Amino acid sequence: MSNMEASPAELSQEKPRVVEALVSQVSAQRAVLEKAGLVFEGEMADSNGTTHQAPTADEVRGRIESKLAFYERKFHQGFTKLLMVPIATPLHYFAEAYDTMVKQYRGSVSAGAWLWDGLVEAEKKLELLYFPCAFADDLTRSGGVTKDKLAPWRVVLVEDMANIPFRGEGKKCGRSWREQRRQLEAGSTPEEYLNTIQFHAHHEGESGFTPEIAIVDALTRFEKEGAVTDDRSVTVCLGTYLPFSDQPFVPYSHWDSEKERAVIGANEARNRHHHFGTRTAVAIE
Repeated sequence: MSNMEASPAELSQEKPRVVEALVSQVSAQRAVLEKAGLVFEGEMADSNGTTHQAPTADEVRGRIESKLAFYERKFHQGFTKLLMVPIATPLHYFAEAYDTMVKQYRGSVSAGAWLWDGLVEAEKKLELLYFPCAFADDLTRSGGVTKDKLAPWRVVLVEDMANIPFRGEGKKCGRSWREQRRQLEAGSTPEEYLNTIQFHAHHEGESGFTPEIAIVDALTRFEKEGAVTDDRSVTVCLGTYLPFSDQPFVPYSHWDSEKERAVIGANEARNRHHHFGTRTAVAIE
């Protein structure tokens, strides 16, 4: 994106374009979720079986317009893809939807999607913590919440990329040099990424992916492009973790080309791998 400063006239014309570019994605997102079986007639069900209607396009528009300057800035920093995530739905239903769509698009050669059962058990026991400030060994110090405390729907903006950039590959995006944000690159630890998005001004309003967000992102890419997600990189889902006393574990998502399957697993929060990176999301709330 251009480093030139936009004029006031250009900015005034740009506002409706940004809003429409985002709101226009709502109906397609609902269609993806309906097709995947995560939503039925616009409603999702939480772990108690209670149904919740998806936000409408007008509701999403109102949220964006209430903080328009902020969402415009994040849009120009690369957050151009809107996802609607029924995050209160049990995780195993997301895995089943992912498995079905993988087999649909990849055919009989695919092993579908694999989800580590440790995440499912932790979710049932309310031990899986969401949106922490730190990967601490208990809920009080982490700043995170359990799934039953989350709003049923989470509408987010994400970067539209099939793989995470490696070292030296991250691009700078922004309307001007003052607002430019460099993409997060693979090769850091989950703890380092969490510190970066919390304390760097250009990452304002960003939080880590959760397995649910990662799966909806992948489902959307399958539906739109027929393509897999993270076949060269691994997305560490900073928005969730397991507070084991000896070493916190953070979920991850990627495509295993050798086994021809999608994988949702977990790894230690202090581990570093050159192809492990992260993605962030900006909540529309």
